[in-house]
Amino acid sequence: MPYRSFFVVCLLGSGIGCSGDSPAPPRQIAPETTTATATGHESPPTAILLEKDWHDWPGLHNVYRLTPTLLSGSSPEGAAGFDSLAQLGVKTILSVDGAVPDVAVAQARGMRYVHLPVGYDGISPLQGARLAAAIRDLPGPIYVHCHHGKHRGPAAAMAALRANQPQCPLPQAVAFLKSAGTDPRYAGLYAAVESPPTLPNQPGTDADYPPRATIPDAVEAMVNLDDHWSALQAALSNHAADAPISAMMATRSLEFLESVREYARLPDIESRPAEFQRHLAQLTQHATALDAALNGASSPGNPPVPSAAANRPNATTIAAALTQIRSDCTACHRQFRDNRPNPESSR
Repeated sequence: MPYRSFFVVCLLGSGIGCSGDSPAPPRQIAPETTTATATGHESPPTAILLEKDWHDWPGLHNVYRLTPTLLSGSSPEGAAGFDSLAQLGVKTILSVDGAVPDVAVAQARGMRYVHLPVGYDGISPLQGARLAAAIRDLPGPIYVHCHHGKHRGPAAAMAALRANQPQCPLPQAVAFLKSAGTDPRYAGLYAAVESPPTLPNQPGTDADYPPRATIPDAVEAMVNLDDHWSALQAALSNHAADAPISAMMATRSLEFLESVREYARLPDIESRPAEFQRHLAQLTQHATALDAALNGASSPGNPPVPSAAANRPNATTIAAALTQIRSDCTACHRQFRDNRPNPESSR
């Protein structure tokens, strides 16, 4: 399949705005020659590509090249995914996902894993600064990934890139997010790109770039899920049945759905009994149905796109989904939280 550029190649500082390009065959990324800074660290590359790699890399999806030494994409799937990263010449894998990275598999292929997770609601100033410093300090090529490579990964990579190279035009940065599939309802991710973090003057330490970050336990994750549920209910509470869906309601629905999905992926949760998993699967199904009713159904490989029908949704469908979600939570709590001693019974 041809290797196609979605946008342009911009040579920053040249005074040239943008130029078109023609398709080229797939190619591997080789580490590019860079210039050492006064602190002894290499300066980031100046060529901004913003290209999708159409090559079929086993175990990887939605791979984009922001620069010759900065990529974004999905979490590597199994040995094949890590082998593909090695073939791409990747030296550092930077995960912004909540899942625990497979550090040993990466190290066996000569790659360093750094874990700096971010949420769907945005990127904190501290984590943003770490991400920006990481792409400056760590050996490249660097591959930034979330889970599917559509939302947090592209946003984190672009925010870090714009922190290092503020000349990168915002319209191109936003267009890149949209082409990667970053849902516009994740306003915090778009905001992180629009107002990139401050790049630290000093290089980071090993403590700033851990191979495995401290991951919230099940109690904290449940609190987060419950907060998103409360925010969604508040957004829906005063909504007239025939009124259009507001942007806030659409965002709250998506945030709740993603918080359910992230909760389900916690290592402690994945090891729970089959009956617990059944309850959680039902909750995920009903949260997905509610989000589809509010925002329009999504097609494979694409983010949900609000439709005309979704602007004035079926109030009965929404009410039924809300009732089902409440029932899911009540049934699971009754069986696994309320009726037996449980150190996680905090809510």
